[in-house]
Amino acid sequence: WSTMPAVLKGFLDKVLLYGYAYTYGENGMLEGLLSKQAVVITTMETPNSMFDEMINNPVKNQFINATLGSCGVQTIRHFQIDQINSGTSDYRKETFNKIVEYFKGL
Repeated sequence: WSTMPAVLKGFLDKVLLYGYAYTYGENGMLEGLLSKQAVVITTMETPNSMFDEMINNPVKNQFINATLGSCGVQTIRHFQIDQINSGTSDYRKETFNKIVEYFKGL
């Protein structure tokens, strides 16, 4: 709980391979997919305020900053959708429409 699902971690272990996704540069720093960008969409039941304040947003810290960031992938947008089950249908539609509009604008 409060981290990425095991199936995603397993996928990343198979895809973000040394020599492909990253290498160590001459100064020892990681170098990687520096020209790549990502849009991250996460869904959860936990309210955003609790996720951000009480457990320090592990998606942002572990996945976006540590995993993608260490491979040089720039996250250009993160949609964090809370109350995916308990929220209203209107809330889910509104959130989905914001994501669709964002991608239309790219």
